[in-house]
Amino acid sequence: MVLTCPGGLSFYSTHEGFACDSVIDIEIVLASGEIMHGNAHKNSDLWTTLRGGLNNFGIATSFKMKTFESGNLWGGISYYMPSTFGQLIDASVGFVQNETDLDTHLMSSIGYAFGHQFVTCCMYHSKGQENPPSLQRFTALPDQIEQYESLRTATHIEFCDELSNFTKDGVR
Repeated sequence: MVLTCPGGLSFYSTHEGFACDSVIDIEIVLASGEIMHGNAHKNSDLWTTLRGGLNNFGIATSFKMKTFESGNLWGGISYYMPSTFGQLIDASVGFVQNETDLDTHLMSSIGYAFGHQFVTCCMYHSKGQENPPSLQRFTALPDQIEQYESLRTATHIEFCDELSNFTKDGVR
């Protein structure tokens, strides 16, 4: 529910939309104690509001969602030294403006670790294609910190676990 109520960005968002876009029915307990369902045919205004609305209207107790097939993904995290920042920004802009491969997902962030300023680039191909053309603009950049790179073929849950290690409870 934590993922779905605020919207739900995922590895599949470019292809399938946000997690909340897959919700076909929501059961909610209102402050009055009344239990309601929202979907496209019943209480559609509530359903529309709750999908991505952070659920400020009650407690969502269940969701029914559309599903889709998925297999292993290819991707992981690359780390880059400051000398690559400009090239990474250019690659990111080119990706946003020109990329048409809906099976790619990309997140970049700037931070400090290992005693240095650095950029991380989390990149994934949801069909599992190894180093696809859509991501080569990032995998080919110079000054990667290769000993920390984690690009590989793995399951969805393995990549989720890896990303979860970036923040621990109580740290952020």
